Amino acid sequence: MTTQAVSAIENLANTAIRTVESYNTANKTLVGAYRTGVQRLLNGAATRYGAYLEQAKLPVLNEQIRTQLIDAQKKFNGFLIQRAEADTKNVIAVIDRIAVASTSGIDAATSRLEKIDSPAAQAFINGVSKLQLPIAQLSAQVAEQYVVGAKRVEARVNGQEEVAAETRPARRARKAD
Repeated sequence: MTTQAVSAIENLANTAIRTVESYNTANKTLVGAYRTGVQRLLNGAATRYGAYLEQAKLPVLNEQIRTQLIDAQKKFNGFLIQRAEADTKNVIAVIDRIAVASTSGIDAATSRLEKIDSPAAQAFINGVSKLQLPIAQLSAQVAEQYVVGAKRVEARVNGQEEVAAETRPARRARKAD
């Protein structure tokens, strides 16, 4: 295999692996943001529920019943948070397995392509690489933007970023024919 063909194959493979890694990172970031959001939601609901029970002047709610209701709410929220933790850990494990399988497949295909010694096959590989490399690079750029978006979502969920309303210029009305 010529040096040019090997280089073309490796460029395409590296771009594909970079894309897989970007999607892996972004997906794990979104799963983490989901987990954090669930925790915030449950903790906020528990706080509001506890405050309501403290303020409620219902005759059937004596101090013992209030305490029992608040404790039951805390146990229920703890259970839901544990389930969210366990489920998101499983999802992250699956995401990692998919990424490992994908990169392993790319590496295996790359090593097999590099062993081809036929001039006709090399010409075909060079042609396909020239056509596919720009598309693969575009896919990698899209994946990198997906990572940026996922990190923005994570920052919003964590309360680290102010949500600014996007303003777009108003569209002009079409003129009637």
